[in-house]
Amino acid sequence: MEVKAELHDSHREFASGIEYTRTTCTALSSCHDRAHLIIRTKHRNPLALKRRGPPTPTQLSIRFPPLRGLLPPPPFPPQVTKP
Repeated sequence: MEVKAELHDSHREFASGIEYTRTTCTALSSCHDRAHLIIRTKHRNPLALKRRGPPTPTQLSIRFPPLRGLLPPPPFPPQVTKP
C-alpha cells in the first residue's frame, strides 16, 4: 500500500491491517489520523475490523468528519422590512 510510506515506522503494521494498540502512539498526530482513515476506508478484511472492537470517539469523528468548511455558509436570515 503506497500510503504506508507516509506513516511513521510505528504505524506501518497498523496500516497493513495487523492488530494495533494505542500504546504505539499516545498523541493524536496527523499520522495517527491517517492510519485511522486507512483502516476505515481501505481495509479489505472485515474480520479484522470486528476484532478491534467498537470504534472510539476519535475514530468516529474521523469517519464522519465535520461538514464545517465543506459546505457554503448558511444564507443570512431574511430581512423583515416594516411597511
